[in-house]
Amino acid sequence: IDSIFFQAYLSRAKCYEKLDEKLAIADYLKTFLLDSTNLLPLYSVASLYLKTDKALAEEMYMTILSLNINEYKALSQLGIIAFTNDKFEDAKHLFTQSLEMNTNAYVLNDRASCYRKLDKLDLAINDYLAAIALNTDLPFIYSNLASIYAKQGETDKALSYYDLAILKDANYALAYNNKASVLFSEKEFEKAKIEIDRALVADTKYAPAFNNRGVI
Repeated sequence: IDSIFFQAYLSRAKCYEKLDEKLAIADYLKTFLLDSTNLLPLYSVASLYLKTDKALAEEMYMTILSLNINEYKALSQLGIIAFTNDKFEDAKHLFTQSLEMNTNAYVLNDRASCYRKLDKLDLAINDYLAAIALNTDLPFIYSNLASIYAKQGETDKALSYYDLAILKDANYALAYNNKASVLFSEKEFEKAKIEIDRALVADTKYAPAFNNRGVI
């Protein structure tokens, strides 16, 4: 009826995501062709590429930036790709660029993880704390911060932040398991086993917890 009705292409693309990703990509690109003021279809294409080909996803995010240099989400996504490729300095730089445009708890967490990989633990702690100040409801940030304190030998702080992670998500098996590891290192074997048991209640197929129960 209307071959340039881009909203229909966009909606059909969302349907195709569940059926045929190549057709979804084609419709998203057609949507952008008909309405180049909207970059969201390109983000969707990049997200689909990311499942199978990080290089294509990276290229699409670069295309988005070429169209609008202030697309901070594209910068943070490029940072994630760099991080997964073990390019931690590049990732840190990209996350920093994104944060200069838009302060975001998720991106602060990601930059902190770069600092952790680069063994700049004080900078990692600062970013994790800043992320928590922005959003107090993200359990993985508390857990990441706890792991830093555990690495530094600050047991009480590590246990405290694992407890906060668990408080935010009672089914956070990783936090229980890592808390158990800290207790194990302090030779608190009975307490460690309790946390392992809680991890396995949260996730009955969490293999690391079975391993740590065996070690205990």
